[in-house]
Amino acid sequence: MERKEPEIISDVLNSILSRHGYKDYYYKTIIIKNWSAIVGELIAENAECVDITDGKLYIKVKSCVWRQEISFFKKDILREIKKVIQSNTVKDIVFY
Repeated sequence: MERKEPEIISDVLNSILSRHGYKDYYYKTIIIKNWSAIVGELIAENAECVDITDGKLYIKVKSCVWRQEISFFKKDILREIKKVIQSNTVKDIVFY
C-alpha cells in the first residue's frame, strides 16, 4: 500500500469549511473576535465588522467622516486581517 504525504491541518480545515459553506462565517467570527486588535480601539468603536461575502469584508461605519478616515487604512487593515486569519480569503473591504 502506498503511503500518502501528511496534509497540513489548516488546508484540511479550509477544505471542509469551504465544502460545507462555512468558510466565510468562520473567518467573520475570527475577525469580529479580534477586531479591536486588528484596527485599534478608536476605530473599533466607530466601525463594526458585519459580513464577509465573496472575499469582501463589509464594515458598517458610524459616520461618513469615519468612513473616509478608515478608508485610508484599508491596505493596513487587510494586511492585519491576513495575519489574524492566516488566509487570503478577504480580498477587499467595503465601508458603508
